[in-house]
Amino acid sequence: SQIDRLREKFSAATPVSNRETLTVGGSYSPSVDLLPSLLAVFRKNHPDVWINHRTDNKAVIERMIVNSEIDLAVINNPPPNHLLVIEPYRREELVAFTHRNSSISRKTKLSWQDFARARIVIRRPFRGEGATERCLQTLTKRGITPNVVMRCDSPEAVKTAVQKKVGIGILFKETIAHEVMQGEFN
Repeated sequence: SQIDRLREKFSAATPVSNRETLTVGGSYSPSVDLLPSLLAVFRKNHPDVWINHRTDNKAVIERMIVNSEIDLAVINNPPPNHLLVIEPYRREELVAFTHRNSSISRKTKLSWQDFARARIVIRRPFRGEGATERCLQTLTKRGITPNVVMRCDSPEAVKTAVQKKVGIGILFKETIAHEVMQGEFN
């Protein structure tokens, strides 16, 4: 019924004075590539709709959706909030990446020991534990103690730290795809 209401809301051509607005929120990773791509397709199919794209941490986006400040949201690691209807969209893959000129990037294969010795830069979850923290906990249980030297609030800060050769970054693959294609990261 929600999809039918959205279709009905956006199907008819609307005069400029009565334009509908769609406000979509996203946590940092989905807001890098996924949401702009999806919203571009939506915009092409619904040129008379104004689109607002809001980006913030998961807790803020959750609050915005509960308070009806946004119409829908895409976030990683959805919160267990009984007020929200959550539908999985796709799985995100975490990857380790490094500056193209770092000494570790010259290796063709990275061993677990190499990884344990490396300085690691991660995104700090706003609250609770994120996917990266869970991944590092799994490594610790397997006897590999990651050397986390920096926790950042945003994916952009992790990327900047890696560009400055602070260490190896860990982010969702989609978040660094553009930089990898441009040859900035390995």
